[in-house]
Amino acid sequence: MAEGPRIIHVVPGLDDASSGIASAARLISATQNARLVDARRIDASSLDWAEEVWVHSTWTPAVWHASSLAVGLGKRLVRMPHGNLDPFRRRLGAWKKTIAGPLERRSLRKASRIVVTCEAEGLWVKDYLGSRCPPIDVMDMRSLFPALSNVRVAYRRFPQVLRVLYMGRRHPLKGVECLETAVRELNEKYAADHDCAGQFALRIVSDAHGADKEAAFDWCDVFCLPTLSDNFGIVVAEALVRGKPVITTDGAPAWADEVRFEENGDPRLVYLDGYRAASPSVRVAMLRFALESFVK
Repeated sequence: MAEGPRIIHVVPGLDDASSGIASAARLISATQNARLVDARRIDASSLDWAEEVWVHSTWTPAVWHASSLAVGLGKRLVRMPHGNLDPFRRRLGAWKKTIAGPLERRSLRKASRIVVTCEAEGLWVKDYLGSRCPPIDVMDMRSLFPALSNVRVAYRRFPQVLRVLYMGRRHPLKGVECLETAVRELNEKYAADHDCAGQFALRIVSDAHGADKEAAFDWCDVFCLPTLSDNFGIVVAEALVRGKPVITTDGAPAWADEVRFEENGDPRLVYLDGYRAASPSVRVAMLRFALESFVK
């Protein structure tokens, strides 16, 4: 079998254990027998070995420098924005991104191709780059989790306490505040209706890896990613392969077609369509309904 191209992945914050981009880059590089380097430590000698250079993320001078360096050295440049061109994200800190826009567009247009994780992200890229957009390839990130198609999720019906896990950073686009409100309101409702202390426990884990990460997944009955912008949401796959049912939203559009059900009719994943466009109060109501469905 012919060997593939020699590939180097350039990743901002490669050593950050909580970075979803770094986690995704590690998974992808493992399937390519590729090397990884932190964008902050890139120089010409770092790229000598490569024929193809994948530069992950956007909006930083380190990413622009790595892209220019790769092209200047005659390497094929592949860019992977990881959802950063989502209109929701572009509106956050919009004035900075407006100023940086010409640099980002010029950098992206140098690529021989742009890799996205779902069709929706491809549309975001085309919208941002217009007619001068390089070719776009869609990578099925779920294929990086071989057990995903066969694993069965575990349900605990009518538990005394439903244990809900969110894993990720606190950020305005992650929806953590809506999840916290939904859990608080459900506990208030159950305390009033059933004269009990509440039926829902929420754990928010922002920086866990190794044994701590496994312990957090072991603890929960259901995983929730209440995101407004998370194109793939690698933690969704991580939860599913550990047998945990998942609630997520159209902020993670790569999961829109995950409609597989267990033999007893329970869904592996509850996908809240229309969540992004809804008001905060409606988002809370959608999360409440989804969470409550696990105890009825």
